[in-house]
Amino acid sequence: MAKTKKKSSKKGATKKTETTKPVESKNPLADAKTAVKETKLALTGYYKENKLSRKKDYADDKDHGNKISKLEMDVETANENLGKVKAEDKASKPAGNRKTKYEYPAEIDTPDKRKKYRQEQRAIANGGKKKASKKKVDKEAGDDDAKTAPKTKGKREAKKEVAKKEVTKKKVSKKKSKPAAKGGDDD
Repeated sequence: MAKTKKKSSKKGATKKTETTKPVESKNPLADAKTAVKETKLALTGYYKENKLSRKKDYADDKDHGNKISKLEMDVETANENLGKVKAEDKASKPAGNRKTKYEYPAEIDTPDKRKKYRQEQRAIANGGKKKASKKKVDKEAGDDDAKTAPKTKGKREAKKEVAKKEVTKKKVSKKKSKPAAKGGDDD
């Protein structure tokens, strides 16, 4: 037979957790995060233990109001502390210097000057030759192919073309002639 533990059925009995003094560690950010988690767990544990709803306001409740407000304040202070630690951690890290492809001289300080400098350096690297843009190369190659190769279309292209023609056709609607004015010529 397996032994089962009996739960205490005393009303109002709450579990007391041991509080330990915070120990300075090498990673204060991790400590702050765990503190936030612990305080949130304490609050949710209190709600579950007393079968309370998070949606309901217990500020005026005699039994739970003080305890819940204290736990909520603990969560807020832990979050504020976490924010401070994150700000300190970010400030303590040096700004990351990105590696760039070009070493700019000191007199080149604006983005426009940098752009011109890069263009000059690329021109020097290419031996003074300018590269033709891809669009021009594609158009020139496309013109030659269009002249020599017969035009064949796949099913999808044919369907697209038919659909375009249908869309571009204008709908012609006949205007209704206006009825003749009454009281006119009755000869």
